[in-house]
Amino acid sequence: MSQLDLIKILNVLSSEHKKKVFTLRDIASLLHLSRPAAAMQLLRAQKKGLVFRVKQIWINMLNPPDLLEVALALVSPSYLSLESALFYHQFISQSPKGGISLVTPGRPYKIVCPLGMIQYFHIQKKLFFGFDLMRRAYPEKALLDLIYFRGLKNRTHIFFEEIYMDRINKKKLFSFAKHYPSWVLDFLKKII
Repeated sequence: MSQLDLIKILNVLSSEHKKKVFTLRDIASLLHLSRPAAAMQLLRAQKKGLVFRVKQIWINMLNPPDLLEVALALVSPSYLSLESALFYHQFISQSPKGGISLVTPGRPYKIVCPLGMIQYFHIQKKLFFGFDLMRRAYPEKALLDLIYFRGLKNRTHIFFEEIYMDRINKKKLFSFAKHYPSWVLDFLKKII
């Protein structure tokens, strides 16, 4: 198996299968190799900058994915939220610097990779809702998550950026807010 064969496989994964993030099992299957042999090929490719590894997944650097694709592949269940989702939906004007924020009912942690920083925040299972099929929080849910997480640390200074509140669906916002602690709803009533 040559590096050229691996490059062909990476191109096939990217173009035909629309996969820029993959597992060792994916490569072993496509190359018809054992996992140890496929791992050796990937390590050689990593030295040449063709791929890089983050935890249990491999990233195709010939056609790199966006940071969200990597984040969603790393931790499931999770969804894009907080400032990242608000920026995606154009409810804030400035993008979060250098990374993205997701929430998960799993453990919180931070990953730094060549594509940027990914931060996962732990949320209770009862608050794990309010996102679309692409696993992006609706703007109302992202706003509530932002109030919730920032409010847990310091309830006096929750917003540091301007949020376009006139774009918020208030009916959906208050419907989602019923699931949160009462102080979140009290804070919402003050700002709306």
